[in-house]
Amino acid sequence: MPLPPQVISFGALEEQIGGLRWRVRPNDFDSCFYSVDSTNEAFVSPGASMPGYPIMKAVDVAANQLGDVWVFDAEYKGFKTASETWRLFQQSENTPSEGFDSISLSIATRTPDDPIFARGELSPLAGAHSQMYIMDVAKEPTEIAGYTLLALQLRGQIGSKPYTRRVNAAAQTFSPSVNWAMANQTNALGETVYGWPSEGSQPAELSIPKLVVSDSFVTITEPPFGGIPGNAIPADAPDFTEFTFWTTGGYRYHWPHGWRRASINSEQLPGKQVWFVTITYEAQQKILPE
Repeated sequence: MPLPPQVISFGALEEQIGGLRWRVRPNDFDSCFYSVDSTNEAFVSPGASMPGYPIMKAVDVAANQLGDVWVFDAEYKGFKTASETWRLFQQSENTPSEGFDSISLSIATRTPDDPIFARGELSPLAGAHSQMYIMDVAKEPTEIAGYTLLALQLRGQIGSKPYTRRVNAAAQTFSPSVNWAMANQTNALGETVYGWPSEGSQPAELSIPKLVVSDSFVTITEPPFGGIPGNAIPADAPDFTEFTFWTTGGYRYHWPHGWRRASINSEQLPGKQVWFVTITYEAQQKILPE
């Protein structure tokens, strides 16, 4: 006689089989393994929500047929807590010696078009980085239905830091159109710079100091654009020697002389009170030959 057909007995169908196996992560997607049976071959499919956890989505579904019943072993990923809309996955900061500070954020979210992620907004991290603004946004889909990865680039000022200084000290060479007399002078180091006091006025070539200081920094204060022209001494200014001359020929007075602001270059974050500024100071002689 032929063998009777195989009979596989199940309890109530479309109910969970065994316990849930969770992995909850602070900086990644949560995951859970869930098993269920059904007579419906398509009862569990990728992208479907997990029963009781509506924002956990099936990403990997194994379906095994046993007689007329399908047994599904599925992995779900997402956020376990239904009220959670986004999660920080990764953060890196860069505070260069010169220029804007920057922060890179990798964020998983169910609401990628939320205004908190828009260009020009402050960091979405509550209470942190009050002068860091979103400048670039990149979006990438994920394997999880309804979730997007955001790559946010922020620029601004993380905290106070010293300015960067560049100093250039060089000589300007002049050949006056008429004879000049030059007495011995003393520079700022106390050194004697010899002239020709006994020879009187003579054809001359003069090397006059030109001292330029450039300070670069990030600030939340508008740069002093109205301070040009203007006398301004840079902080911790290097020594500057101002010489005096005597001539029967032509010479020119310079205004302003001494330490002065020569130029201000700045880059402002669009619409924000954050600037990267370079202020250049010059030490200008009061009188120079023509």
